Amino acid sequence: MALSDLPNAKWDLAGDQPICKEDFQFIESAILETGGGGVGSDLPIIRVDAGTVKIAASADSPASTFFNGFPNVLNFGENLDFNLTDKKQRSVTADVTCAMAIADNLFGNEISSQLYALFAIADDIDTDFVLKAMPFVTVKEDAGQVIKCGTHTTPATGVDYGFTKDEFIYGKIYVLSGSSRGEARTITANSDDGAGATTITYSGADMGLSAGDSLIILPYGGNSSSISGANFVYLGCFYNGAGGDIYDSQANRKSAIFMNAGTYHWIVLASVLTVQLVMRGAGGGGGGADGATGANGDLGICAIPIVPGEIVKVVVGSGGAGGVTGGPGIVGQDTTFTCADGTTTVHGGAPGLANGSPGVGLGYVHSDGSGDGGAGSSAGGSAGHDGCVNMAW
Repeated sequence: MALSDLPNAKWDLAGDQPICKEDFQFIESAILETGGGGVGSDLPIIRVDAGTVKIAASADSPASTFFNGFPNVLNFGENLDFNLTDKKQRSVTADVTCAMAIADNLFGNEISSQLYALFAIADDIDTDFVLKAMPFVTVKEDAGQVIKCGTHTTPATGVDYGFTKDEFIYGKIYVLSGSSRGEARTITANSDDGAGATTITYSGADMGLSAGDSLIILPYGGNSSSISGANFVYLGCFYNGAGGDIYDSQANRKSAIFMNAGTYHWIVLASVLTVQLVMRGAGGGGGGADGATGANGDLGICAIPIVPGEIVKVVVGSGGAGGVTGGPGIVGQDTTFTCADGTTTVHGGAPGLANGSPGVGLGYVHSDGSGDGGAGSSAGGSAGHDGCVNMAW
């Protein structure tokens, strides 16, 4: 219910008109809901385990949100509904989960190394909601108003999301980065084949999207082939790692931390132009003779320009292996942060040598162990610690 939805036929009639109790109830509900209809959700997304996130709630502490669509990437502070959702407020009074292993919790199939948007979904008559994960899309190519989807890591490599054929007809694609950032188009078809790259066809002016541009699919619940649920709101995002492990989650957060070796992708949907980074390269492995210690990874502290809505790439370096008896350790891997502005790199630590010479690198920096070099031992050195990246905005 919004103010524009109020029953108003009687107001057009001449003369005095009675106001019923029901009219006041409509007005009260409309005012309350309009007060929260312009901004996104503040509900925290909680990681339950490697494959599940949830919104926590109880009867005494319900979780409520307005179904007002997706953040406006050109004017943060408001959401856009594109006439796909009703802006009504809905609540849950018990935990509601999104498990990647349950097909009904996903649009398409579970994809590893994939950034997901978490939507709350509800039918028109529902007063509560369920959760469903939608992949953020990276463009492989856009030709003749047909978008082919690519992986975040290598956009030229296609990805098959396993969507139901044409389930998004009448929905929207909303462009988050690139020259067409902030533009939306109506979806006229989407593929379900396994040809290696999901396709999305749209109407209207050709946007000529480039490889690497990011977008989100906004569903239309009125299509008979869609899941039950005609209304949605964006709650936040999470990254489904290479091993199918949900690594982190974001609602209205101001930071993200990556501490295990691997490649990650992230998106910032907030009114910021820079992210502050604290980065550590991985530690070098300890030598396998005379106690030679591996060097700590380098430390980098910097501010990096970003475009809100672009999908950034984070690579956390792996600690170097310790040397076998009588042998040197292995150098620690670099840690990198890549966005449209370029790649920022901090180097991994040098290994401890077999002759007892320690790896040469940055002196010890207290960082809870991330990036520290491994200890040397004549019986075989210890591995260095993985690097880390702490993003704040």
